[in-house]
Amino acid sequence: MRDDTVLFIITHQRAEKQLTLNYPKKAGYSGEIFLVVDNKDKDLEMYKKKYKDMLLIFDKEDYAKDVDAHINKFPMNGALFARNACIDFAKKMKKEFYCVCDDDIQCVKLKDSRSGKLETTKITKRIDEIISYLIGYMEKTVITALGIPEDGAYIGGVNQNVKDGIKFTLSKFMLYRTKEPVIYESIMWEDAAAVMRDLSIGKVEFSPMILSVTAPENGTNAGGCQELYKKSSNYANAFMVLMARPDTVKITYKKDDFIMRISKTTLHPYIINQHYKKNGEKVSM
Repeated sequence: MRDDTVLFIITHQRAEKQLTLNYPKKAGYSGEIFLVVDNKDKDLEMYKKKYKDMLLIFDKEDYAKDVDAHINKFPMNGALFARNACIDFAKKMKKEFYCVCDDDIQCVKLKDSRSGKLETTKITKRIDEIISYLIGYMEKTVITALGIPEDGAYIGGVNQNVKDGIKFTLSKFMLYRTKEPVIYESIMWEDAAAVMRDLSIGKVEFSPMILSVTAPENGTNAGGCQELYKKSSNYANAFMVLMARPDTVKITYKKDDFIMRISKTTLHPYIINQHYKKNGEKVSM
């Protein structure tokens, strides 16, 4: 793995169950890996004893002071604090790129739709090559962040997202530029809220539809943010994203639950052709 890149695994109350940490080692990852945990974690002493120099600890209250959590009073067990702490850790290490992974990734898969059908291959040995390829792609573009979507993004086989080649989300596996990091704010669905916000100002952040990550079904893996989301609802979660992009996001009710809808028409800013300028009006560059 390139020496200008580091992989962070954000983790909470899962000192004994590190799915992501086990996977890249088995899949041939040769770079630096660190677990990022907050100083309020109930399992902190267990983390220290088990992971030692691999552990990075941040002060959660420091990262909660100035954050816009999209709610007046918020619980402290959201993932956004750890995601923002990774930015400072990457800067201190003087890395150009950094990956942030949730702690429950079981494997990464390659998706191939060239035959018209979706073919899936588990990546068991070449994870270094995959990450290096994504970094090389970012270096040649203005992309701010790339992600690897969850398996659920491919429901239906060669769906519209696969045909488009991209999905405007960042979820469990993300790659960032250290000089232009993604700042997280919303206490829930912070990943969706951040992407929606950044797309509105012309930043390019998405997940290419050639890979996926497998993780336990929501609510089945103890620890992490499970308790936070148990006390919440899809309406509250979606409303966090709506506050980031009220022009693009709406919440609808369907099949006894609330669903977030995103308007592709207003998702990105548009550059108006000079043909439409008023006569005599100067166009500033």
